[in-house]
Amino acid sequence: MSLNRFGLLREKVMVSWLKTFKQIFNTEERGGETKLLEKITGEQLSVRLDQTLAENLEKKEKFKQELSALIQQFGIDLQEILPDLENVNVEEKREHEKVKLIVRENLKLYIAQLKQLATQLRERNNLHGLTAQEYHNKILNCIDEFDRRSHLPFEKATLLVGKELGAAKTAITNLIREINNTAHTSRAVFEESELISQLAALLPKLKSNELSIGDLDRRIIELREGLAQAKETGEAMQKEIEKIKAGEEYRQDLQAQEEHQQQLRTLDRELHEARQQINLKFMAKHFHHDPEKSQLIKAYSENFQAALENDQNLAIIGLVKDSQNIDLNSGNSWKGLPAKVSELNKPFLTKTGQEIAQLEDKVTALAAKIVSIEANIIQETKKKEKLAKKEEEILREVNRLSRPLFSTITEDANNHTKIVASSEYSK
Repeated sequence: MSLNRFGLLREKVMVSWLKTFKQIFNTEERGGETKLLEKITGEQLSVRLDQTLAENLEKKEKFKQELSALIQQFGIDLQEILPDLENVNVEEKREHEKVKLIVRENLKLYIAQLKQLATQLRERNNLHGLTAQEYHNKILNCIDEFDRRSHLPFEKATLLVGKELGAAKTAITNLIREINNTAHTSRAVFEESELISQLAALLPKLKSNELSIGDLDRRIIELREGLAQAKETGEAMQKEIEKIKAGEEYRQDLQAQEEHQQQLRTLDRELHEARQQINLKFMAKHFHHDPEKSQLIKAYSENFQAALENDQNLAIIGLVKDSQNIDLNSGNSWKGLPAKVSELNKPFLTKTGQEIAQLEDKVTALAAKIVSIEANIIQETKKKEKLAKKEEEILREVNRLSRPLFSTITEDANNHTKIVASSEYSK
């Protein structure tokens, strides 16, 4: 039987912990009775795991010492058996010479292989630097190799030699049986070692997960603080806008803006009346042979107001006179019209209007920022929930592995207490 079946693990398990778990209570149903499980912190679990690991290493060291004692005893037994084998006199046997020769040669070969086995076991009976698994495997490999090489010589030698070979076989059989018995007795030690290794591997994962949740918590707090600040700033800007709108200066600016709008409406009416006084289509036909005049008429046709603003000398009046025989200078409707268009086309800005526009731009930017922050909060919260779910899974596995390892902790003389660990961030 090989200790490989027991899953021997490495001798050292590094156990580190950043924070303690949040202490909690859990209950367990046993025989219809609800039992309060022990509360334990991560720090306590780490200490107990270190203690259990140290105890487990001592048990495995004891297992190695027991195997070493078996090897030493086997060496002593061989020292008694080998002389008897070497003193066997095949010549005294009543058998054909050919058979005697076969037995003699194979007995000699078997004795050499026994001596080689004894040497190899003695060389490998050095416990320093070897794990229990490594030491056990080296012993079994030696025996397996001996069994493979010695099987045929042994069978051939038994044609004439019985008692002495039987003693050697018995010694080897007893060694294998004792090794297997020792391994079977120590089975729980190696099962415990596997649990320790699995649990120790989970603790850093849990710590890393816990740190990530902590980072997300801080990130979410920062985002919420930024969100509150953005909303507060936005509200303050809205109040500032309302304050401006409630002031006398804003009322005056509104009045000025209304007057400006009235001037624009008057200008539109005047432009419409001026447009009705000329026949641009007729003029285009009349001056089609003159590129310069045709270009001016085309400009008026495409954008009457822009063309009038650019025609500060009112060259259009002369063209109307030449083509339609209409004197636009006879009235006052065209005089000063280009200057009026230029003046009213300038942006009309009031102080309060500019202040409000700037504040409203900032409010709009803040609104977009608030939407972005809220989206980030949702995203980070989902990440945290995912990590919290992962943490719950790890904690369940930690609890499952902890129970058989620490089942010796008792509440009273009869009932074992099981350990339940919970993370600081577990909800």
